[in-house]
Amino acid sequence: RMQQLDYLQRRLVHPAQRIQQQTDLLDAMRRRLDLSQGSLMQQRAWQLRSLMQRLGALAPDVEAPHHLLATCSQRMAAALARQLERHEDRLLALQQHLHLLDPNQVLARGYSLVRNRNGDIVTDSHQITNGELLDIKFAQGGAQVLVQETLEPKVV
Repeated sequence: RMQQLDYLQRRLVHPAQRIQQQTDLLDAMRRRLDLSQGSLMQQRAWQLRSLMQRLGALAPDVEAPHHLLATCSQRMAAALARQLERHEDRLLALQQHLHLLDPNQVLARGYSLVRNRNGDIVTDSHQITNGELLDIKFAQGGAQVLVQETLEPKVV
């Protein structure tokens, strides 16, 4: 039980860092999405220009390039829609995961956050001394407590 408590306390130590990592990942994915869409649009625009030039050279047969252009445009729109949907799904999944890592969500599950007078998170009984005043944050409210005795962790 103490190991589980220690494990859970270590998870509470850096929730802001985990949130920042997930935010950075989301930002990177957004940039990749923007770049890939821009690249695809440039490629399709180049293809369109190429087809238009070919159309100009083959003026008597205008029906085939128009059909090809329409087909390419439809395929491009469908591919972009599928790609956007995949990226939106991934973004939603990451946002949901990020929500689970929110410190307030952890507190809502029954955990508390203990800080010393300097505002540092307390993760070990060796970090505190008898007579020290600590701040405890719960999901709803908090408390200030005075340490009367520190206990050694039980080895399981």
